Amino acid sequence: MLALAGCAGMSIEDAVPAGAQASQTASATTVGTGPSAPRQTGEFPNLNVVPQAATEQFSDAEASATTSELLLAQQRAQRTVASLSRPGEGERLRVLGNTHGAAAISEIEGE
Repeated sequence: MLALAGCAGMSIEDAVPAGAQASQTASATTVGTGPSAPRQTGEFPNLNVVPQAATEQFSDAEASATTSELLLAQQRAQRTVASLSRPGEGERLRVLGNTHGAAAISEIEGE
């Protein structure tokens, strides 16, 4: 009961930090949040201004080079999967996994 009585004497301004109150009034002219949020200026945008691109577009040569790199990576991945799918390869990898830790420790300790 005493805790509730203490809260009754406080106003909302006392409970909310001053920084939070200032940000609410400052964001009244922005739509959305963040530093790049659009602002309502009360004016219509000038649609005659051509927007500037942030970067240049890919050329056809760059696009074909990137495509060929991706195709080569895909072929390498397919070869890796095919090599791991050979008969006996899974068992070899299991044995290697079970013995590699002990072999590494003995090599480090110099035994």
